[in-house]
Amino acid sequence: MDLQTWNDTQYAREQAQKLESYRRLNRFARKGQIVLAGSSLMEFFPVNELAQSLGLPYCIYNRGIAGYVSAQMRKALAVQVLELEPGKVFLNIGTNDLSQNLDDQLWENYPAILQEIQAALPQCRIYLMAYYPCNNRDDFGLPLQIQADMFRFRTPARLLEANRKVEALAQRFHCRYIDVNRGLCDQSGLLQAAYATDGVHFYPDGYMPVLENLLPYLAE
Repeated sequence: MDLQTWNDTQYAREQAQKLESYRRLNRFARKGQIVLAGSSLMEFFPVNELAQSLGLPYCIYNRGIAGYVSAQMRKALAVQVLELEPGKVFLNIGTNDLSQNLDDQLWENYPAILQEIQAALPQCRIYLMAYYPCNNRDDFGLPLQIQADMFRFRTPARLLEANRKVEALAQRFHCRYIDVNRGLCDQSGLLQAAYATDGVHFYPDGYMPVLENLLPYLAE
């Protein structure tokens, strides 16, 4: 087995273990609460710590899984969302599809995910979060090939276009679309370098503007 195959196998194993851990945690979850679900940009959101710092009274379950594409979330939807029977669910899924140029897969799976949630949880409010900005300009110390691969398809223009499609999905399925990006961008419209670990992912304080943008919807 070569190194790349080994790394891919270990990554898949970590994802499977994380999903199983969530499945076991779901047995203890309170129903009717708030769920956040998606991939790494959701998993790394320290929402409960930040919520405590603001004195927020909400019970929030984060069910993000790093590396997930929309097809994986669709398959794991029971564990990530349905078993928790939330009153509200906030979704951020698809940036890994976009990074891998799997647009057709994304726009097939995203509507299917919404349909399944609405069918299983008709009283649940669904909120579709905008894709976060990226920063493909500044130097984050990545090897040049890694940086090139990361931003080959994940460009600011494609993210803006994807957000228009997510907003259209929200209208189609009578969900709420949330532009969570206020306060994240620099004057060029890119993710502020001070918030970014690699041009895509955030340091924890980068999520505080996101939480502040979510506050009106958490309170609904």
